[in-house]
Amino acid sequence: WGASIAQTSAVWLVVILTADRYIAICRPLHACQYSTRSRARRAVVLVWLMSVLYNLPRFFERNIVVVTDPVSNVTSVRVCKSALRQNVAYILV
Repeated sequence: WGASIAQTSAVWLVVILTADRYIAICRPLHACQYSTRSRARRAVVLVWLMSVLYNLPRFFERNIVVVTDPVSNVTSVRVCKSALRQNVAYILV
């Protein structure tokens, strides 16, 4: 799940960097106004927060179930789909 957050963040950080470079090249007289360190920090924080919020439902897609076989007394752990993951509307969105 952390990989999904990192991937989403990386994609949007590249988009922000591309927009910043576009402004620097195509509008050099306005670059000083738009490309500031504080704006860059805010953009990075906003991207990370939005990436976490976007990927937050993934943490609830699976359940861990501990199953003990009464005959052999063997305990196993299974990962099962949660009700959220089985919801057709959730999958489509």
